Amino acid sequence: MTQFSEALITIIGHSLTVRKKMAVNEIRTWPGYREVPERLNITAETLDKQIISGNGERIAFKDGQRSITNAELNGRVCALAS
Repeated sequence: MTQFSEALITIIGHSLTVRKKMAVNEIRTWPGYREVPERLNITAETLDKQIISGNGERIAFKDGQRSITNAELNGRVCALAS
């Protein structure tokens, strides 16, 4: 990717969702970009937050033939973890 490549991203915060095309170099200047803590539970940071926020019935993944909600995905993740 060059610095002139664009990415379509979703910014979520305080009940506001914005879809905006941003140049890659603009994304790289965000505070905290690519700062990952030493220990990170990505499921807690993504899926669990969706469930807690009441978004269990929203689509998590979709392909041409099927889709899976956050709640269904959470059930599969929990089954895999046990």
